[in-house]
Amino acid sequence: MYKKIRVGIVSTGDEIIPFQEKPRTGQIRNINSLTLTGMVRRLGGEVTDYGIVSDHRDIFFPALEKAVQENDIVLFSGGSSVGVRDLGEQAVETLGPPGILVHGVALKPGKPILIGMSGATPVFGLPGHPVSALVCFDLFVGPAIRALQGKNEILPEPGLSCVLSRNINSAAGRRDLVRVKLKLENDTWTAYPILGKSGSISTLSRADGFFVIDEENQGVSRDDQVLVYLYQ
Repeated sequence: MYKKIRVGIVSTGDEIIPFQEKPRTGQIRNINSLTLTGMVRRLGGEVTDYGIVSDHRDIFFPALEKAVQENDIVLFSGGSSVGVRDLGEQAVETLGPPGILVHGVALKPGKPILIGMSGATPVFGLPGHPVSALVCFDLFVGPAIRALQGKNEILPEPGLSCVLSRNINSAAGRRDLVRVKLKLENDTWTAYPILGKSGSISTLSRADGFFVIDEENQGVSRDDQVLVYLYQ
């Protein structure tokens, strides 16, 4: 048996509304709390959803502090990029040492992730775009949950070796995660890239998994073999 990890989830942004409501101009439905809750529960964790919190200092900071006091891990979505109203970095620093450990990684999607600690409690600031948030969960939050549970295998294993259906470009010095749809053709699995912006959750709903283009590569070519990590 593994310890049941308590995870607090905070959604930030004055433009965010409950997913049941119809958005007006400039508003966005809150999907991240739903998807992140599902991911945590799939790993055996318990979730406390702190709802939608305004991205004003006097509201966001106390909400994040309360979540840290009550959980083993805290996630907040939105507020991790660099901007006037993105207070995630400042908020984590006010929670006490050691504070910010990472702010920004060479990854697409998911570049603006923020990783910090308040005492022994990990705090993750995830990008607001839903695809970026879930990619960062897979690569950073999931392994942290497994580690706190005492599991030895904290990273997923690639599921299938597949043939790539088309050329894909990538920038050198950046790791790219490419979502794919898999088809069995002539006894060979073929990976068809699903392209789209990180704000489009449909690119995930249509994908069977993803493969990774490492930092030293500037792309992959049609008919190359790629290792696909399968979505469970």
